[in-house]
Amino acid sequence: MIPTISGKVGLLQNMDSLEAQYRGSTQHRQKVGELARDFGGWRRCRGDGSCFYRACGFSLIEALLHRRPKDLRPVLERVRADAAGAASGLLEFATPLCDLSPTEALELWYHRILTDPRLDADVVRAMRMVSASFLTRNREADFNGLPLHVYVEASHGLSLEAFRDHEVLPDGVEAESVALMLAPLAFDLKFEIIQLDSSDSAAQRYMVPEGPGEALATLLFKPGHYDIIYRKDTALALLAFQDRWDLEKRCTRTPTCPICMQDTDAAPLACGCIYCEDCLKSYRGSGAVTCAVCHMQFFDMAEC
Repeated sequence: MIPTISGKVGLLQNMDSLEAQYRGSTQHRQKVGELARDFGGWRRCRGDGSCFYRACGFSLIEALLHRRPKDLRPVLERVRADAAGAASGLLEFATPLCDLSPTEALELWYHRILTDPRLDADVVRAMRMVSASFLTRNREADFNGLPLHVYVEASHGLSLEAFRDHEVLPDGVEAESVALMLAPLAFDLKFEIIQLDSSDSAAQRYMVPEGPGEALATLLFKPGHYDIIYRKDTALALLAFQDRWDLEKRCTRTPTCPICMQDTDAAPLACGCIYCEDCLKSYRGSGAVTCAVCHMQFFDMAEC
């Protein structure tokens, strides 16, 4: 179980915790030790058949917000074109982040995505629908020397439309082969995938799609599952932010209404804070215009 309120994506952890998972496997521990020369942290993603799309979407947004938030705009425009109806919550929340500084945008992103499973669901749906739309738009495009629809039929034994409808769009169907390349191609971004398995060989590394260029983010593939792994400089910076913003306390505690101090199963507000329904109505009715916890203005919150 991932101990965040959303239960979908975990906190950033150092590489020692990854090695500790494999106390009984010399091969795994050796590979983690080798990876630790270049990488300084990793993040767990829930394995529910959507972990590739979750890891891809989370790391894409995180990396762009960390680098330069305005660079997220083309990604959101692609989502708006292909998945607006299914990812409206993501678009409403993430669009204003493009105008903030990296630290402001990242804090809001972490606080919301680590506490609100609805935002996670929007991210996963967006990645699936953008991938599916890329297939439809590019059925005749060259793909490894063949038209894309021919390559799909040859490698999966399905028509492009059947592959899209049965292998890409449904929740719970993990990405394999061609599906791994669709979202990176649609966003014109590169990802690195590192395979961590029990073989005696060094951890295999792949660029998706292949070719020259720098990877925006790196996914850690443990056969059947994807997590996220971070290069040392990025991990150090993000771990410092995580500590500064006290995300472990803010995003992993049992949800408790800050007014009545009772546990609540209410959904988080746009800022990520959670109130029971009665207390929120009473608090808003008193004329309050900002969240009592984080002081974000209520009129900036889609739920209010």
